[in-house]
Amino acid sequence: MTAYNQLPRSHTVTPESTILVHAAAGGLGTLLVRWAKHLGATVIGTVSSAEKAVLATANGADHLVIGRDADLVADVMALTSGRGVDVGYDGIGGAMLAKTIQCIRPFGMAASFGQAAGPIPPVAIEALRPNKSLSHPSIMAASTDPAFYLEAATAAIEAIRLGILTLP
Repeated sequence: MTAYNQLPRSHTVTPESTILVHAAAGGLGTLLVRWAKHLGATVIGTVSSAEKAVLATANGADHLVIGRDADLVADVMALTSGRGVDVGYDGIGGAMLAKTIQCIRPFGMAASFGQAAGPIPPVAIEALRPNKSLSHPSIMAASTDPAFYLEAATAAIEAIRLGILTLP
């Protein structure tokens, strides 16, 4: 349901989309990669090691930025011919959100939904120029809406039924 809250709800992902998924071999990252690929998107994933790169690739990531010391912004810009991604999904938090914002294209969006690396420093409004947006989607808040809960649960069960998402 969290993946559903990110992909079709926070930002509509289409076959024309290029997206950035942090921790692409992690629990939620894997779900985001697999669901985004089902929707036809091009997925750039980040992983911390070559071993995790194997997992992210097996789940459908098209491109990977490997290692915590990688130059994320330069690598993403190179992979997108300088355009940037349509949306960046950031569950890392900490200083990573500022880098994620730099990776998105004008009129793109950064979705910040976690803080695995710690609290997120304040984001200056200037960081969102030109014409970028920032969202903070919360599955906990969304789940208080019975209509959303039914919609997301139904979508998640259907994704499992279709083999888009798999259970351990």
